[in-house]
Order: sequence, then C-alpha cells, then structure tokens
Amino acid sequence: ADALFSIFTIVVFIRALSLFIYNRFLGMLLISIGRMAVDIMKFVVLDGLILFAFALGLSQLYWFYGTMHQYLCSNYSQSNLQALSCSKLLNSLQSLFWAGFGIVDLSTLELK
Repeated sequence: ADALFSIFTIVVFIRALSLFIYNRFLGMLLISIGRMAVDIMKFVVLDGLILFAFALGLSQLYWFYGTMHQYLCSNYSQSNLQALSCSKLLNSLQSLFWAGFGIVDLSTLELK
C-alpha cells in the first residue's frame, strides 16, 4: 500500500509539472531541464558503454590469473590467496564502477 501511495504521489507531481509549462517563467525552465535530462541520459549511456568495454578488456587480461587462483585453492587448499577483482566480467564492472568514485582496494590487482 505504501509503494502504491508513493507511486501515485510521484505521478501527481509529474502531472502538476506539466501545468507549469504554461507559466511564463517556469515553462522555459521546464523545457531546458527536459532537454538537459536527455543530454544527461546520452552521457550515462555512452559512459556505460565505455565502462563495459574497459571491463571486458580487463577481464580478458586477468582471466588467467583468476583461473589459476581457483586451481590453487581447489588443488592445494591455499585459501589465503586473494581473489582478483578483474578475473570475471561482473567483478571488473564492480571494481571499475567504484574506482570512478575513488573507492577501490589496489591490493586486489597485485599478482602473486
């Protein structure tokens, strides 16, 4: 019930925003914000494609070390080895995303 209430509240505010287009001052602001939102979405899509391509390259570069880590852990029971953050595509996407914010542990990139 709370989720539906919040969705309907958002819909009501969006509908009220459409009435502001007829205002002399707010109309120009809404049009420019709408065009800016389209430009921001284009940037986010392009940034996502570049991030995905870079993560794919990193995972191709580090996949050998990730399989070697799994081999050593399973055959020699060396569980003290640290898993590489770029050995799989999802791991490299996560590490690149957080590296964009400066939150990354550089010790996961060390090859031992």
